[in-house]
Amino acid sequence: MCAKLPCPPSRPYRCRNDRVCLRSEQVCNGIDDCGDNSDEDDCEDVMRTPRPCGKVEFTCSNHRCVAQELQCDLFDDCGDGGSDELHCKG
Repeated sequence: MCAKLPCPPSRPYRCRNDRVCLRSEQVCNGIDDCGDNSDEDDCEDVMRTPRPCGKVEFTCSNHRCVAQELQCDLFDDCGDGGSDELHCKG
């Protein structure tokens, strides 16, 4: 059996499935980034302050940040019911 490689400092959280290393902001964000939901387990007590979105990002109603080019593309990229699709000009 091969030894696990350590997660890099920029992605310190190792998923339970040992396949993925995540950035801290990907843990307890309501999105199953690991594929086994281990990054979302035991998050009830975690109070996270959402990071501000960057200049080229859209701030979703659920505080998630998505690239501005994903806004008004007829797809719910935010995962919150489509806040990135509101107020689009047809």
